[in-house]
Amino acid sequence: MIEYDFASDFILVRTALGITQVELANILGITNVTLSKYESGRSAPKPIVANALYRLAFENGIDINLLKTRFLEDDAKGEKLLFHGSRSGINGPIDLSHASPTSDFGIGFYAGETLRQAATWINEYAESSVYCFYLDAKGLKKMRFDVNREWMIAVCLYRGYLKQFESHPTLVELRKKIESADYIEAPIADNVMYETMKEFSEGLLTDEQTLHAISANQLGYQFVLKNQLSLDALKPIAKLFLGQDERKKYGAVKEEERKNGISKLRLSRVQYQNKGSYIDGIFS
Repeated sequence: MIEYDFASDFILVRTALGITQVELANILGITNVTLSKYESGRSAPKPIVANALYRLAFENGIDINLLKTRFLEDDAKGEKLLFHGSRSGINGPIDLSHASPTSDFGIGFYAGETLRQAATWINEYAESSVYCFYLDAKGLKKMRFDVNREWMIAVCLYRGYLKQFESHPTLVELRKKIESADYIEAPIADNVMYETMKEFSEGLLTDEQTLHAISANQLGYQFVLKNQLSLDALKPIAKLFLGQDERKKYGAVKEEERKNGISKLRLSRVQYQNKGSYIDGIFS
């Protein structure tokens, strides 16, 4: 699997700041010879030096990873740029042997459309990083969900919230369609959304209350690669280092999203009370 490209990070920051190698080396507290090795890719910096570089960039308004992802978007050439947040890194080729069957759409490799979403997912883990991929989806069979009841029910089904209804023809057919697709394109849900969906599955909320509560937090779309054919269409292109300041920034974003989600759930409970259908009515 691809590794960090610290060489380009050092050059990017130095170029953006308009300073020389000697000046950057002095700021980071390293020798010019050492910096030269970093910029040529002959050696990789220790975490303390990498964090110092990213802090320097952060303090000067330079978002290294955002800049790099914009360059990747420019070079996509019709392919889809995707981001995967990993808590401890990816070693070797991607396979589905360790994938969880109780994720949103079951076993699959999950990636999102935005750096923000991937980074907020793993910002708390010290060894985490974000991987960037190009997906060439030509020839792949796609199933797409939008923010609607079918999407919500599919997530509830795979997360095990609808065990009492699993044999219902509607759910049997839904599972069949999902498993026959090469990849799924669907909205991303966070922990607040999952809890809201769970309340719906327990008959505490109607489908309208639930959908209005979760649709307000638009976190983008995720791509779920369901088989080897779709994995073969995925090309790793970059591994992004998250500095300490960047992690804190994404932590604040995640907390804001959590608070907004809770507020919207409370409002939806009142605004759409008794509107729509409860779970027993849907699968009666």
